[in-house]
Amino acid sequence: MLNAEQKKVAIVTGASSGIGEATARRLGQAGYRVVVAARRVDRLELLAKKLAKKSAEILPMSVDLAREDETQGLVEKPLSKWGRV
Repeated sequence: MLNAEQKKVAIVTGASSGIGEATARRLGQAGYRVVVAARRVDRLELLAKKLAKKSAEILPMSVDLAREDETQGLVEKPLSKWGRV
């Protein structure tokens, strides 16, 4: 089992549905800390709750990738929370 400092962090965009959601689920189940990003925050929060029940560490973020000011937090927030990306 990995300790907190050894856990990998992944950022998954488009995580509210489809391939992005499936990728976030697989990474969470594999022990990654996962930043799930998309515009539909309600779907991200539902995904985060489901994965948290399986002990996954998920950070949902409402982000529109077309807006540069919003994308900055994709790195800053997990760095602040987990100390790495």
